[in-house]
Amino acid sequence: TTLDRIKFHCGYLEVNERVQGLWYKLFGLETRIHKCNDRESYVQDIKSPMLRSWFAKNGIIKYDDSGEMIIPKVIRMSSRESILGFITGYADNDGCFYSKTFSVDTAKLQFARHLQEIGESVGLSLGLSVNIARKNSFSKKPMYKLYLSRAFSDEKSLDFINTMSVKAKMRGYLEKGIKRNANPYTVTSISEEEDVQTYDIEVENTHW
Repeated sequence: TTLDRIKFHCGYLEVNERVQGLWYKLFGLETRIHKCNDRESYVQDIKSPMLRSWFAKNGIIKYDDSGEMIIPKVIRMSSRESILGFITGYADNDGCFYSKTFSVDTAKLQFARHLQEIGESVGLSLGLSVNIARKNSFSKKPMYKLYLSRAFSDEKSLDFINTMSVKAKMRGYLEKGIKRNANPYTVTSISEEEDVQTYDIEVENTHW
């Protein structure tokens, strides 16, 4: 991604076609999908100052002020369906579906933590570890693996991914495990904060 240019890579043509449709449906932007010459992948390129400005205005940014890769606050505070859609889209583009589950590799620890946190908020339990198999194979920085635990994930969330994900349909649906624990985490402490003024605004008939 550059100042006004967005490049989307994916090894699956169907994923690219879905993204292409969204660019046109949501923003009226037409793109062309090209087959890569150097690898088994497809790419589409968008140059649009309008789109970049829209992302910035709505807080959809990839890095924080220190340059760390993050999941934007606007996504982390979104609805359950929007967060599940974000995770599904990310897994379709940059994840690996196998053995009836999926995993995501990243060199960015803070991004991995954000993905793990929003996953838990919508019922997806993602274990985090250092991917030893990829250590030093691409860079000297450690690679982190997020791996979906079916045993601790909500069945409705898995159903959502199975319905929406292109890779889940092509590589095999996510299977539901035996839920051993409603919440695998334990609250260790609670601290009181200062009172903060809050406001509640309800839009009629939508309950947002």
